Amino acid sequence: MKSGLYIAVFLLFCTYWLATIFFVAPANPLNISADIGREIFNTHFYQRWSFFAPPPTYNQRVYIIFKNTTTKHKDVFEAIAPIVLAKHEKAPFNEYYQKMDYILASSLINIEGNVKLLHDVFASKSMQSLFKEKDTSVKERIVNDIEKTSDFRTLIKYARKIADENGINKNDVSCQVIITKVYIPQFVDRKLQKGKEEIAFSSHPFNL
Repeated sequence: MKSGLYIAVFLLFCTYWLATIFFVAPANPLNISADIGREIFNTHFYQRWSFFAPPPTYNQRVYIIFKNTTTKHKDVFEAIAPIVLAKHEKAPFNEYYQKMDYILASSLINIEGNVKLLHDVFASKSMQSLFKEKDTSVKERIVNDIEKTSDFRTLIKYARKIADENGINKNDVSCQVIITKVYIPQFVDRKLQKGKEEIAFSSHPFNL
């Protein structure tokens, strides 16, 4: 009985690490083709092996833009900074904001990784030959694929939350999510220049 349990635990252990190595390995035809498996793995067993990685060179920002379909008025909210600020101000009783920060940060990491992976895939010569008769750019195909992921759906749910908290009628507006990178100046230039900001991902407008 015990030997059977040990074997089952050992097999489960081996399966987990084989899946981890498979999905964190550099992009290749096998792990690129496993879209569903990669999304499940990133959602439940995400690993980021960066023990010796250099410090980050940029911070991410998420802009939620609500546009009134009648008046064309726009309301813009940045999602990350308020959570980080509240997490510091309400410490040590900040469990809610820590969870929100973790959820959004995980979604952004996954989206950023998928954007890079999809760009490599769609920009390859073999994929270009498949799409040569379709009037769809690499950027458009990336946006379409990212909008189908669970990580993007997490941002949509947070956009709904922002709309409710600010009294925005979700039936009267379209919504757009824009993710940017704000580059961190080098330490010697920290007082001389402001970090450059560039768009990393921009969704289509969608209904809430």
